[in-house]
Amino acid sequence: MIPLAALIQDVYGKPIELGSRATCLAFVTVDCPISNGYQPYLARLERQYRGKGVTFVQVHVDPSVSVSGIKAHASEYKVKWRVAGDPQHTIVKRFGATVTPEVVVLNATGRVAYQGRIDDTFPALGKRRTPTSFDFADALASVVAGRLPAVAKTTAIGCVIEP
Repeated sequence: MIPLAALIQDVYGKPIELGSRATCLAFVTVDCPISNGYQPYLARLERQYRGKGVTFVQVHVDPSVSVSGIKAHASEYKVKWRVAGDPQHTIVKRFGATVTPEVVVLNATGRVAYQGRIDDTFPALGKRRTPTSFDFADALASVVAGRLPAVAKTTAIGCVIEP
């Protein structure tokens, strides 16, 4: 397995290393309303786990968005964690991400512990409800505690990642 740092750098050219306990990848685009709607929730989770050996990375997957566009989006949504572009879809392909937002939680060794939706707010495109299942947060808490998540994979609903 190729180390994450060999595949991805942040928008400032710095390699992204695995967190000592977990690494969270959130696949997003600047124009996906579902991704953008989750930004405050992702920020809360990042603050909750800051300093606890967890690395958060927001991975922008739209190849038509420049680095300055990614930085502007991060500024607009007050993203305080690592931000990277994936214009060649190297990370998308490695993890098989298909929509935004889709999240991946890696354990300390870089193995996928969870992949899928953030929560169950969107049971289908165009349908929204109050969430009752917080899959991403639950998986992250399990991995940080050294356990396997109760659910390892869910289907993310969102904007399709175009090739």
